[in-house]
Amino acid sequence: MENSTAEKNNAGLQRPAPQTNKLLMILAGAVLAMAALWVYSNTLSSPFVFDDVPFIQRNANIALNDLTLDSLKTAAFDSTRPLANLSFALNYYFSGGNEAAYHMVNIVLHFLAGLGMYYLLLCLLAVPGIGQKNAPSQWAPFLAALVWLVHPVHTGAVTYIVQRSAVMASMFCLWSMAMYIKARLSPPGKGRTYWVLSVVLWALAMGGKEIALALPFAALVFEWFFFQDLRKDWAGKFALILGGLLAASVIGAYLFLGSHPLDSILYDYKNFDFTLKERLLTEPRVLVYYLSLLVYPYPGRLILDYGIPPSQSLLNPATTFYSILFMAGLIAAALLLAKKRRLVSYAILWFCITLFLESSFIPLDLAFEHRLYLPSVFPVFAVAALLLSKENLRKPAIASLLCIAVIFGVWTHQRNTVWQSDVTLWRDTVAKAPNNARAHNNLGLALAHAGQEESAFKEFQKAIELKPDFAQANYNIGISLGHQEEHEKAIPYFEKAVKKEPENVLYLNDLALAYMGAGRLEDAITRLYQALRIEPEYAPTHNNLGVALGGQAMVTQALEHFRKAVEIYPDYVDAHRNLGILLGNLDNHPKAIAEFEKVIKLQPRDPQANFLLGRSYAAIGKYEKAVLHFRETLQAAPDYIPALYNVGLIYMGKEKYVEAAKYFERILKIKPENMQASRQLKKCIDEARANVQAQKEALSPE
Repeated sequence: MENSTAEKNNAGLQRPAPQTNKLLMILAGAVLAMAALWVYSNTLSSPFVFDDVPFIQRNANIALNDLTLDSLKTAAFDSTRPLANLSFALNYYFSGGNEAAYHMVNIVLHFLAGLGMYYLLLCLLAVPGIGQKNAPSQWAPFLAALVWLVHPVHTGAVTYIVQRSAVMASMFCLWSMAMYIKARLSPPGKGRTYWVLSVVLWALAMGGKEIALALPFAALVFEWFFFQDLRKDWAGKFALILGGLLAASVIGAYLFLGSHPLDSILYDYKNFDFTLKERLLTEPRVLVYYLSLLVYPYPGRLILDYGIPPSQSLLNPATTFYSILFMAGLIAAALLLAKKRRLVSYAILWFCITLFLESSFIPLDLAFEHRLYLPSVFPVFAVAALLLSKENLRKPAIASLLCIAVIFGVWTHQRNTVWQSDVTLWRDTVAKAPNNARAHNNLGLALAHAGQEESAFKEFQKAIELKPDFAQANYNIGISLGHQEEHEKAIPYFEKAVKKEPENVLYLNDLALAYMGAGRLEDAITRLYQALRIEPEYAPTHNNLGVALGGQAMVTQALEHFRKAVEIYPDYVDAHRNLGILLGNLDNHPKAIAEFEKVIKLQPRDPQANFLLGRSYAAIGKYEKAVLHFRETLQAAPDYIPALYNVGLIYMGKEKYVEAAKYFERILKIKPENMQASRQLKKCIDEARANVQAQKEALSPE
């Protein structure tokens, strides 16, 4: 009597897994670890770049000083990626801003992802439809994991520190998938632990990055392909589960984006230079390029920021239409090959499913290499499995895959040299994408930080030439001109930046500072009040407004804004300093002293704060303390004339004319034409001579 379909299916699940020597598994893991360390060993000194800066280096929420629950919660839930944020916070707590420690964690996570891939692929060998006649040898999991681990395209995820989120999410996804397969291969009632582990690992993946949302869909397709053998009678159940997953996704979108998720998505497109329609037209071109990178990841083809021009229509550019046809044909081929080449078919669908979120309607930049991290897993395995499926060709196939791994490893190491500084990274990007305005702007920033102001200015100009309304490039030119005290010239650039991004309080503040530098205080005050309406609790706006109002002799209002600035941000050095200066000008020296002491507590060697504090102590007659702080100023700035002058005056007041004269002489060495120092020196000399004469007269007999 013929077996039922269900019996056939269950029989497939109980196949024993191919026996794998545990020692060989340990050796394989060791080789993967050494490979990961080798290809990324030259990244440990690579700096924070691009999004690393705002999300890690300048992110106050992850700057942990203690391990209290409140601090950990603040760090974790700074964004929608709590686990990744928490890892950055712990990095900071244990190593501060040491880039090497951040890179080391990324490398370890990358190795764990490679190990997870290896274990997952070992599990696959026991799956019906994979581990059967003409199946790949047990070399396939190791070689596929090795090639994937050293693949140059992954530098965009591993070397780019902030993309730890992608590495972490992918690592947990791979282990979750492995546990799911272990659960399905277990005898009835014996796989509960694996099921629990699979769900927990998937939840952790979700804490790394949202790409983990794709895993349930990929697992559902895997179930139908391999465990249900594409049975037609299971298609209804497949559709039901798929509908449930889609419904859950829609509910999640409502919870995350609000009652109008589509409106929220469309609104976010205002931050990009393309529309939803243009993105959907462009992504097939991107997907084709991604596939080409998997096949030929030569370092000369890898770019941090591609700056791909969006497609305007099906035929503009013409590659849009051909790319859509290619991707449609690829998916059709996957469906047609499902029966005969199931692993190849699934690899294509896995690639599409895991890329769907970042390559469809979500408002994101058009292309980044780190998005290939998880999608590349099954395509790499499918290629290795195909090469190793013929026993008579296995030796040359193994040799070929090992050669590919070595070549990819060398290329990865070579690509990582570009990440050695932000200047080399952005020079590389500009060389490969010369029409990328953002790349020119970021190269300009890198050059400016390196002290190459003139070269930086040229890059900012090039960025504006390519994209005249580029807010950040206009802003950066304004900043450059401000550094040169060219405030009037800077104003039009700041105004263009504000016109493009009218709610950017940073741009409004720097426009106001340019107005102040040009003496246009009323314009500055108008812009600062505009910034306050957008973000009332932004401390720099209150500080800058205090300066502008003080310049207009609106002292009461200025005091209010300085006090508000330090209330919002108690460690705000500039606001404490400005508040102290204003209080000192009002002869309220005791309160001024309190503000300057707060500055010195935060910055003990601050020469200006020590000078101001010394001046305030002198004003209330505490000359010893005044001299102490003037000398602190001179320790940091030996040629600071006001400090030298004030010490000289104090010694004159104490009739220590010789000591006073030394300070006035120092001033005249620095600035010989200083008439005040010259006059005071003359007085010192005259008084000293008079004292000597008086002493002589007192000693002479009558």
